[in-house]
Amino acid sequence: MFGIPYIGSDICGFFGEPSEELCLRWQQMGAFHTFMRNHNALDPAPQDPAKWPAVAAAARKANLFRYSYLPYLFSLFFETSLYGGTVIRPVFYEYPKDTRTHDLGYEFLWGSSMLITPVLHEVGFV
Repeated sequence: MFGIPYIGSDICGFFGEPSEELCLRWQQMGAFHTFMRNHNALDPAPQDPAKWPAVAAAARKANLFRYSYLPYLFSLFFETSLYGGTVIRPVFYEYPKDTRTHDLGYEFLWGSSMLITPVLHEVGFV
């Protein structure tokens, strides 16, 4: 799935202008990437979360959640540095005999203990 301990995406995308909901959901999901940043090209419109009050509130909540789990995240990095492996793992890494986990493409784990299931489809409210 990731295979690299320190990885992430450009929250809200790199090119173009994201919708408010897309940026909000990306802020939420990005909090669970090991490398989290809001970044875009020079020409597109700014994507500052403060552009939308709901996105700013969601980004704050996601960041505070992330900060509260930094000790766990750091311990996963330490474990990975000692023994190899990944910090972010596909579910089937932990449950290889459960064939239902083999097709899960969007859910992922932080280590072996925390399941992350991001909202990936527009739900029409923010």
